[in-house]
Amino acid sequence: ETTNYIKKLREIMKNYKLILVSDAAGHGKSTFLTDLALKLRSCEVESEDPLEDAREVSSWVVKINLHAHINDFNDEALDLNDAQFLDYIFANFVMSENDQNDRKILEKEAFIESIENSIFILDGFDEIAPFCNEKVKKFIKKIISLNVSNVFVTTRPHLQKDFKTFGKALVNLQLTPFTDADQYNY
Repeated sequence: ETTNYIKKLREIMKNYKLILVSDAAGHGKSTFLTDLALKLRSCEVESEDPLEDAREVSSWVVKINLHAHINDFNDEALDLNDAQFLDYIFANFVMSENDQNDRKILEKEAFIESIENSIFILDGFDEIAPFCNEKVKKFIKKIISLNVSNVFVTTRPHLQKDFKTFGKALVNLQLTPFTDADQYNY
């Protein structure tokens, strides 16, 4: 069953830019995307795993906790041109302040060159204040406009309607709740 689910996810990733993961609280949205991010970043993925293909083409996996970064979704950032916006994303969401300058320069160049093969994971749309929703949706649209591989967003079902403006680029992925055994093994 897991293999079928992974194959289905791979097909979804090929066909849709924006993947909305919506479900009730406690159904594992954040856990699922954290695991996905680790699989996409890791070299430990088995070669027969269908996510291998996605990992091979994904140079960068950027996971952003929306609630923790809500102040970073400001009008100034949204008004930047593409090159400036990539710099902004890199500085605010990719590199830490502790990284050395030489490393920052090299990794920034690699990030910018491979943006079309990057996956963004935006966790917690349902956890931000409602008055911030429009700015975050503009941020998502701006990321998509950079022609990234995929953008995953977690939210609750009642907020799916907020994403209708994304049209055919959007698919809603609903998780199957974990059994007790799944929770123990995961």
